[in-house]
Amino acid sequence: MEFAHLVAFCKLTQYNTIKNKYGNMLDLVLSSLSSEFVIMRGDMEPLVPEDAHHPALGVTLSVPRPAARAPAARSPPACAPTSHDSPPQWNFRKADFEQLYQTIAGLTWDEVLATNDVDGALITTQTMRSKLFLKTFNVENKHHVSKREMYGLHGTIRGTLFCSRVMGLLPLTGLTNPTSVKLRFTLRSPYMIFYAISLFGQVLMFIMTVYWLITNGISLANISNSIFYTSSLISFLILMLIGRSWPTLVSKVEAIESRLPPFTRNVGTMSNVTTIFILVAAIVEHLLSVFYGLKVACACDMNNVAENYFHFNMPWIFDYTPYTVWKGVLSEVTDIVYEKFHNFMYV
Repeated sequence: MEFAHLVAFCKLTQYNTIKNKYGNMLDLVLSSLSSEFVIMRGDMEPLVPEDAHHPALGVTLSVPRPAARAPAARSPPACAPTSHDSPPQWNFRKADFEQLYQTIAGLTWDEVLATNDVDGALITTQTMRSKLFLKTFNVENKHHVSKREMYGLHGTIRGTLFCSRVMGLLPLTGLTNPTSVKLRFTLRSPYMIFYAISLFGQVLMFIMTVYWLITNGISLANISNSIFYTSSLISFLILMLIGRSWPTLVSKVEAIESRLPPFTRNVGTMSNVTTIFILVAAIVEHLLSVFYGLKVACACDMNNVAENYFHFNMPWIFDYTPYTVWKGVLSEVTDIVYEKFHNFMYV
């Protein structure tokens, strides 16, 4: 019933009259052409062994010539290529989609509907489309969208992540590249030595502050130092896990960004300014802390300021090991990295 309805709806006719050797006809030849354009033959030489139920069939179709008519007086579409210029390549990333939607909503199709032939209606539609695209896609001259305004996730945050790499916190490569093509998380590079030293310092500070808290009892200063270094170590490990998945995440985000209109604000510069501000504030905070420690050390003993400073500032280290210059420098560098990293996590 459904087949018969389909044949009637599409105005098809069945032209096969050739039966198999059992007197049955299992193959259909359907066409909307009239019988004068369809010729059936059953005396064809088969290319493969013939099936007894499905004999070889030959079908010859003659396509009728369309009636001659006067060409439609239509102008060629704006995007049609000529011998002197190539068709425009529409840049969908630079399209003004809001204007596009508003323009489509305001279109009138009277000219297309008034056309009596398909070819003329197609040319009219192509002309309307070309004018619409030229108006909404050619926004480079209108809005002056520059490459700096095309920041995506990688371009926006790569400066911030590069700071973490400089501090020995993130083994990501390719952060100096403006694209994410070379973005990789790798532990097989000379940078791994710096990264391992940084991780060792994080673990050492965590162990020593926790041991100091256990052996010297609970106090505000002891708890504050222990929480500070514990949270920094946890953040360090979390950042490492994020770094492992970061290249995959960026590639997926860029696939989504390619289908979205570009940013019209320089978000990359805004992100970099925010990062610099927070890191500079962290440096100022550390310098003030060092100044206070040196004042306390000078008040205790003017002849041994450095040793007193480190004993006052890091008792969980220098109460268990004698002070030397290299130990003091290493402890201070580690403390600076800790404080910068702690503030960096706010970014």
